[in-house]
Amino acid sequence: RARPEPGARQQMRQEARALLADARRLEAQGVEAILQRATVLCATLTGLDSEVLGRRTFDIGLDQWNDTPYPAPSFVVTHRPHEPLNMSSATFTFVDDLDKAVTRARAAAGDKHVILMGADITQQALASGLIDELRLQLAPMTLGSGTRLLTGTKQHTFQPLGAHQT
Repeated sequence: RARPEPGARQQMRQEARALLADARRLEAQGVEAILQRATVLCATLTGLDSEVLGRRTFDIGLDQWNDTPYPAPSFVVTHRPHEPLNMSSATFTFVDDLDKAVTRARAAAGDKHVILMGADITQQALASGLIDELRLQLAPMTLGSGTRLLTGTKQHTFQPLGAHQT
């Protein structure tokens, strides 16, 4: 029987070690936790059909995403005019007014959800009464120094609908 070349054997050992490490990590996290995270992510993505983001989020994120953040029409609120930017999964459309951006995003979304990306855009939408449901997805990181989401906004009364921890 043929034996793999020494370099190939080394690569196979490294891949086996990596696979074992992944298996141990998954076992430690528990299958339930992984399924729960996947379920929340799938529910978010299947219920989404457009998004609104600010120019700063666009400027910071574009190099990271190399596409729209989600495969959905994306409306960028900006004071700097720009032609629509076609990406592989959707198009960035640049709009000079938050109200117009949300109106266009809602029309594009139909009966699905519109995601607001970025604290500043979300604060402006809250202040303008453009948000009828607020779902927060928190990640343990910030871009730059971070912006507090609810600082500086008037008090809002929300009715809790549920919570999912992943």
